[in-house]
Amino acid sequence: MEQISRWNPGQTVVLRGAGFGHVWWAMPCRVVLDEPGLLGLYWRSGTRWKDVGRHPQGGEFLDLETVELRDLVWTRTDVLLLKNPGEAHSIWLMWTAGQRRLECWYVNLETPARRTALGFDIMDHELDIVIRPDRSGWHWKDEQNFEAMVVAGVFSEAEAHAIRAEGEGVLRTLQANASPFCDGWECWLPPAAWTIPTLPPGWDQV
Repeated sequence: MEQISRWNPGQTVVLRGAGFGHVWWAMPCRVVLDEPGLLGLYWRSGTRWKDVGRHPQGGEFLDLETVELRDLVWTRTDVLLLKNPGEAHSIWLMWTAGQRRLECWYVNLETPARRTALGFDIMDHELDIVIRPDRSGWHWKDEQNFEAMVVAGVFSEAEAHAIRAEGEGVLRTLQANASPFCDGWECWLPPAAWTIPTLPPGWDQV
């Protein structure tokens, strides 16, 4: 069996939205933990990242031949991302920038993480879930965009069913107060010595 090389806490990695031969966005992050059952990544307000600016939807998704990424600065929130590398979602804890006020738990539905030489690649599934900070309620996000992509054939009906089922599974985990919701991550603090990382050379290589 191939030995997986894991990242150490504090190392810089690149989390990318990558697929269909393109990098759609790239975020430099600090590794919180990299274990067989859980990946933790952190980035804070002020982080410079790359993004396509307008994400492809509908028929455009497969028709774009070139993708130009813009230089952006992440603002408003500090983010801790938690992901089982084999699962088709990640859970983001989002705090108000520079404060300890948790704004929400954000469920990002996406492909399982693929390890790269610089970090991890995922592909977003458009549909998301926003959970209140105290976990007392939730709502789906971007349902109309998601349905438009299904109609346009970006996702098949079977794929759309699987994506929504993945989100419903997370909601059952929430209702059961199971991990990671019961693990106290809302109290986690990044080490004071962690500076804001930057994208390393080669971040744009597919």
